[in-house]
Amino acid sequence: MKFSVQVLLAVLATTVSARSLIFQRDFNSINKIISDVQGKIDVVDGAISKDDTEGTISAGKALISACQAGTSEVKKSQELPLSDAVKLLGPVGTLKEHGQKLHDSFITKRGKIEQRKLCGKAREMLGQFSSAAHELIEAMLSKVPQASRGIASGKAKEITDLIDDIKANYGQGKCKGA
Repeated sequence: MKFSVQVLLAVLATTVSARSLIFQRDFNSINKIISDVQGKIDVVDGAISKDDTEGTISAGKALISACQAGTSEVKKSQELPLSDAVKLLGPVGTLKEHGQKLHDSFITKRGKIEQRKLCGKAREMLGQFSSAAHELIEAMLSKVPQASRGIASGKAKEITDLIDDIKANYGQGKCKGA
């Protein structure tokens, strides 16, 4: 009988430990996705700042791909425990800061993009980025516990508002160089 109790305790301990590892893996995966997207945002921002058209297009495609790959990865993960969701607030705040910088660069450089007759290309890529980013954000929000989803949604809205504003500033009536 003692052997059975010991085996049961070992199985329970292993199950709890494995569950913890799964949650940690999911947290690490989501945190890495945020970091990867942030890095891609920085590359796009750098290319825009240097007036590097080809670099901006290439970096933009990489950013869109990172968002799409991130969405696929997040959808495979488990719902995060509340403690892990709270730990993501810092990285999400940093991501927003980088997003704000990208937003400002896009707004500042719109005149040059118009002069180069690249508004159509910018609109196309911004549309793709907007869709991919919104899908990634929705996937991430679905992994946040219901108890903290309101806070997470508010933080996500700050980021989506930046994306939507960039997209609006490059709309048909605003960015006129096709």
